[in-house]
Amino acid sequence: MVSVPARSVLRHEIMEHLKQATSAVGRVYMTRSTPVPKDSFPCLLVYFNREELVGEECDQIGSTVRRVELAIEGAVSGINLEDQLDILADEVEQAMAGFVPKLSLLRECNLEEISFFVYVEESPVIGVVAMTYVVLYIN
Repeated sequence: MVSVPARSVLRHEIMEHLKQATSAVGRVYMTRSTPVPKDSFPCLLVYFNREELVGEECDQIGSTVRRVELAIEGAVSGINLEDQLDILADEVEQAMAGFVPKLSLLRECNLEEISFFVYVEESPVIGVVAMTYVVLYIN
């Protein structure tokens, strides 16, 4: 039997938490490559970028501490894009501040950067907020 990597379990738990704690509700996806229909806003994409080994966990034999960059991208459309982006970013920040994983994998989860983009060549115009968190977890 193949075990599920701790990274996947953590990403799934984050996705489920954001579904309940943000206005994206059922439009939270665990991948960066999900095509989003034009009527599916706001939505969130949750994925990991980079991962590196940080050290060994003393209280769990054979476990390693890993550092990953968690990317949460939110997209909105319609009028007042800047306000919508600010609201969605705030919802994600509040949700992540209150995130407690079911498994004791998570050691730290800190917001590192927020970027905003607007794609005016799209119809409708789409606004995107890209949030990067630094996550330390046990594998």
